[in-house]
Amino acid sequence: MKTKDFIKMLQEEDPSGESYIRIDGNPIWFLEGKPGYWDGPYNYIEKGSDDKYMWTQSTEGSKVDIRTIDLYDFAELYRGDWEEMKKHLKVNYTYLDDGEREKEFYIRAERQCEEYNRIRDVVINDKKWEEGISQEDWDKLSEYKQHLWLLDSDVEYERTWYKSIKKHIK
Repeated sequence: MKTKDFIKMLQEEDPSGESYIRIDGNPIWFLEGKPGYWDGPYNYIEKGSDDKYMWTQSTEGSKVDIRTIDLYDFAELYRGDWEEMKKHLKVNYTYLDDGEREKEFYIRAERQCEEYNRIRDVVINDKKWEEGISQEDWDKLSEYKQHLWLLDSDVEYERTWYKSIKKHIK
């Protein structure tokens, strides 16, 4: 789908422009425009000449990636610090709730912090061992510890991605 078609659909669905958007239950975090060939092909669906839907995969032209954030990624923003992350969570229900759904949300969020910390510790320890990095040198790299993707092999793409969202992180 082209951006102009997406905007038109949004305007038809919500003429006021006041509704929140979610994708697979998660909020949109940022958009990233790039050439169609960059980091792999994109897909779209359109009606064919027989009036049936056709799936197309392409690298032509340009594309806009819509990135969402889930609770695990949100935990990563706070380096797995549950007490800090908890200060930045809010629940607004418009229907009667005995507090059970809110409690479940906070439990789920805390579990994502725990999972982030578990994975981070395994990756950091494996990476230190693999590369023979001393604890002192590793501590000097602490600004990078918060972003596990910088430990991955595809570092350049991830640095570009990080730079594109850095302006949104306060």
